[in-house]
Amino acid sequence: MKKNITKFKIFSAILGFLFLFLPFFHTEAGGLLGAFGKGSNLEKMATSSGYNASEGNNDSLELKISLIIQAALGLLGVLFIVLTIYAGITWMTAAGNEESIKKAATTLKHNVVGLIIVLLAYVISIFIIRIFTN
Repeated sequence: MKKNITKFKIFSAILGFLFLFLPFFHTEAGGLLGAFGKGSNLEKMATSSGYNASEGNNDSLELKISLIIQAALGLLGVLFIVLTIYAGITWMTAAGNEESIKKAATTLKHNVVGLIIVLLAYVISIFIIRIFTN
């Protein structure tokens, strides 16, 4: 039992650190629009291919891609919050049932792993976009 409490304290400390310091590492999803902006390599390639890159700014490919990424990350964030609340409620209403507590802890662990994967995917996508735009 003491081992579980120690694991929970470590888990809580890591989760608290993420929520406390994550805003400092945040990169705006709106920054994707700037990654495809004027003078970017994507615009140069489109111009050299014979396309007028300045036409259709409202329906441009870069705008659609950035909106899709923003929407997907928003939905995944909402899903993370919902699953975390579900796991918390399951844990609180377990009433000492070890099976329910284990299920809730497993759900929380999976949520954190999923959140880390999503954040890494976002960072990688920003990194790749910046490589192609510089």
